[in-house]
Amino acid sequence: MHAYSRHKAPPYIALSYTWGRTPYQKGRPASLIYSITLNYSAFPVQQNLHDALRHLGPRVRRRNQAFWVDANCINQNDMPERSAQVQQMKAIYECSDAVFAWLGVPFEEEETRLGVAVMREFNVFLSIGCSRCARQIARTRVIVCMRR
Repeated sequence: MHAYSRHKAPPYIALSYTWGRTPYQKGRPASLIYSITLNYSAFPVQQNLHDALRHLGPRVRRRNQAFWVDANCINQNDMPERSAQVQQMKAIYECSDAVFAWLGVPFEEEETRLGVAVMREFNVFLSIGCSRCARQIARTRVIVCMRR
């Protein structure tokens, strides 16, 4: 793990994934804590991040690029730093070479196809500048997915 100024960082890929309680939140035990290795030391992460890194890590290694992950790159115990970094996340994602969006391990092939179809619809509407349309798709498609 290396620290860089955002403006002097080498090319990197940012990971977007669903959050939950972190292993760092004192007084609230996080369930299913996993461990990854950073700079030869064990680092606790939640299952969702562990799954994302396990599935996406080989792609990042093939591209030989740095990987930005908020849980690893932001000191979760330092609230002022964490708040300041969260305010910069939009810029962090915009400056990345790519953003990998991790939606979780698919339970069924149909769920994967549906998720990809929804993301394609978002992309079409966002590319023509219709964020209102994209928001409407998000509302209706997410409700449909949740009712399944």
